Amino acid sequence: MKQSTKVMSVFAALCAMQLQAVPYYTARSQSVNAAREMVGWEEDINRCCEDHMYGSFSITPEYTQTFRSNRIASCIFGSDLACSDDCGSALKIQGSLVANRDPKAWLADYFGLAEDFDSTVTFKPRISNFLVDLNFYLGLDELASGLYFRVHAPIVHTRWKLNPCEVVNAPGTIGYQAGYFSSNPVATSALATSALDFFSGNAGGTHAPILTNDATSATGNESFPANVIFQQLAASRWSRNCDDCSSSTKTRLSDVEFALGWNFWCNEDYLIGLQLRASAPTGNKPSSSYLMEPIVGSGGFWKLGGGLDFHAIFWRSECESSSFGFYLDANIQHLFDTCQKRTFDLRTSGTSCVVGQNSRYMLAQRLEPATTNNNGFQLTPANTLGAQFASEFAPVANLTTFNVDVKVSVEADIAAKFAYTNGCFGFDLGYEFYGRSCEKFCPKTNCSNGGDPLNGTTWALKGDSQVFGFYTADPTRPVALAATQSAATIHSGVNNFATEATVRQNSVNIDTPVLATNAQVSPTDATAQRSSSTPVGLTLADVQFEGTRAISNKLFAHFNYSWRDCEDWTPYLGIGGEVEFAGCGSCGSSCGSCGNSCGNTCATSCASTCATSCASSCGSTNTSCSRCVPSQWGVWVKGGVSFN
Repeated sequence: MKQSTKVMSVFAALCAMQLQAVPYYTARSQSVNAAREMVGWEEDINRCCEDHMYGSFSITPEYTQTFRSNRIASCIFGSDLACSDDCGSALKIQGSLVANRDPKAWLADYFGLAEDFDSTVTFKPRISNFLVDLNFYLGLDELASGLYFRVHAPIVHTRWKLNPCEVVNAPGTIGYQAGYFSSNPVATSALATSALDFFSGNAGGTHAPILTNDATSATGNESFPANVIFQQLAASRWSRNCDDCSSSTKTRLSDVEFALGWNFWCNEDYLIGLQLRASAPTGNKPSSSYLMEPIVGSGGFWKLGGGLDFHAIFWRSECESSSFGFYLDANIQHLFDTCQKRTFDLRTSGTSCVVGQNSRYMLAQRLEPATTNNNGFQLTPANTLGAQFASEFAPVANLTTFNVDVKVSVEADIAAKFAYTNGCFGFDLGYEFYGRSCEKFCPKTNCSNGGDPLNGTTWALKGDSQVFGFYTADPTRPVALAATQSAATIHSGVNNFATEATVRQNSVNIDTPVLATNAQVSPTDATAQRSSSTPVGLTLADVQFEGTRAISNKLFAHFNYSWRDCEDWTPYLGIGGEVEFAGCGSCGSSCGSCGNSCGNTCATSCASTCATSCASSCGSTNTSCSRCVPSQWGVWVKGGVSFN
């Protein structure tokens, strides 16, 4: 084996141990629960040898709540999280000048915080549902022996909470020198004081940063705007309170599920039946406004598939008042393409399998063509794009949020139980498997007339670059640069200025560095400033189309009582519960890693297609697929009435 192959094999093994972040967290539809459907009424449905219509109607209130919150957080933020003593999930936010910075800390500079800002944010994500499931079964034996129809739809109130809590260890006292964010220095009084101000979408509004240029004719550059725009986070935000409950709660009718079935083999002790199943999406679709976004239903998917019903009674008492049997419901459906709005990270690059994770929270700079109109202080030499910093910053999430066609091939919900009856009493004990194949995406972008922000020339990663230099012959005059950092990560830029006193010359690690002949690093330091001779802009090919798949295992039990002394109407009432073990990526775990892949990759061809024609789709796109689905418990009360 060649040495390079060995190195790649070792790297692949290390890569598989990392936890890849997922920008969108999914949970199974509240309508998909074979365990809740099958318990409590097994003797009142799927009857044999009937010659008339019969049926049953049930109402099932249920409360469910997730546990293992650290696994949810790990799915969302990946390996950047650290575990606290109680295995809570903690994330560090540290400025570029914090001594002994944690290598997993996010760079506070991106969020308009001081260069020596230091805080810790902890998360305890939780999803809870209160629902009322309406379930109806109608035996159609009068039309054809063994024929039946069933429908059910839960009314759901769901609450999704990220529950971030920030402890500011040091608010910071070091602002930014002229050239880093704007042509003027930025004092700490003009900066934000909390990371949650940025992540909740408040930074850039009434909260800092406040960034200004010197655009005066006396000492500045009149071609520049007076203010540098620092866009507030508009997508994948963190909801931190209930001032706006719509950000964390939703009340809707979940997916309506229909089944038309035929029990083709049915006798007193055995049954085998098939059904045609369909699901109509009556819940809501994701908008990507918030990271933990409340979703009722499947997210807008129409579904079509089939199901299998089977049961076998192993034992009956002599008077047939008691029995013991096995029941199986297996439902498999295809999810048809639907359009959703999603936020994505940037693609993995270089030799790090996690360089792109959480990059949606990095800072991008806008570039514009350098013009000669009213700009007597242009950069020399000019770059290949003829571009300069346009006095505007934006979180990457604002640029990588767009409509996509989402494709899911198959969803399976299979439940099996043992059922014991004794007179009017019944007890069920069972197991359920749930699985959903990997999501695949195709972006729907508008790239005509330069309208696509990911066109390779408009937006680029800032990292920790200086975006302004100063005219050598007249050092108060700012000169816009185009210093891009395609190798920056959520953790750091490529300059890594060591101290406040370090000369702020862009390093040779920026993209294609070149020394300016007419721009210096500051009004008082004549060191030549660097810019990029070939700026590297963001394109659609840089987007990491990260999807999820789901696998979970559930145990459930139900205790039921039926009033069988009633001839035509049989009421029943029961109580039950479930515990579902799922999710992936707890602290220290290696599951859900970036090594999980599915689908084919077409991002590069996608960008090429977009550059030549504004096609609305370009085939399935997937670069990786992590297993993320919550663990949860639930309790229900199921009551109803059967009729002949």
